[in-house]
Amino acid sequence: PAAGNWLLQCSSCVDQAFFGDEHLKENIKDADLAVLLAQLKQIRLREFDHREDEFYNKFFSKRQIGIITQELQSAMPSAVAFLPERRWTNAKGVSNVTKNVMMVRESHLLMVAVGAVQKLAAKADYWDSAIDKLTADMAAVVDEQNDNRRKREEMLDQIIRTVAKVEVLQHALLKTDEGFVRLEQDMGKFRELQNEKHASLLQTLEVLTNRTRMQDQVIEDFKAAFQRAVEREARADLVEKRKAAEADLEVALVKRSIEKLRWQEEQNTINLRAEEQRRNEDHNSKLHQARVAREIAQKKEADLE
Repeated sequence: PAAGNWLLQCSSCVDQAFFGDEHLKENIKDADLAVLLAQLKQIRLREFDHREDEFYNKFFSKRQIGIITQELQSAMPSAVAFLPERRWTNAKGVSNVTKNVMMVRESHLLMVAVGAVQKLAAKADYWDSAIDKLTADMAAVVDEQNDNRRKREEMLDQIIRTVAKVEVLQHALLKTDEGFVRLEQDMGKFRELQNEKHASLLQTLEVLTNRTRMQDQVIEDFKAAFQRAVEREARADLVEKRKAAEADLEVALVKRSIEKLRWQEEQNTINLRAEEQRRNEDHNSKLHQARVAREIAQKKEADLE
């Protein structure tokens, strides 16, 4: 019957955004998702009490959460409509008139929320790719650290071998010194017997002394070079520790970014649930208004009869 389909017969009572047929529309283009997200962030959710019983679902409390139309108008003008006059009847049958009422186009808010979610989903995909890239970079850093550790171990092995060679040289030098001591003792014993060879023997000793000095100089040079090598190794070890600290800091920053993303997703889920609850409340309010309007019409018909 026609009375049961009164909502479909009133084109001004239904938001035309719900008629999604392409044949009913023109000038179709993609919405700017960044702008929609920026508009959605400007919307303030307010908690308030209703002054009149007509404008809320009386199955629930007067204290509700919603959007103030005047505040929404500056951020999203297309989601606001102006109603010059609203006539209604209270529970006692008294007729009332509310003028200059601003209405919220909830379907527009729904589509803006869909666009904002798509924008956030695109950002989440970018964040996932960035996290994957950081993970790959961290793996490369670990490989580089392992390679540096292997090189350092090889260098330490070379240093140990060098130290062993130095010890061998020192042992040989000690043996040489002991030989000179024995030689001087023998020279004391044979000095009286070999006076004629004294000059040649002194020359030989001078040559041996010069060689010993050259060996001492070589050993001193080697000690200096070894000391410089040890200092370079110490500086390289400090650089490795600094790199490891920087890597730990980068890992901590990545973990913090991941926790922040999870928190933002939870906040979005909470907001979407609140929006769904508000839409259900608005739908119930419209059904109540329709029932009141039908009762008023029946009452008028009865009065006419």
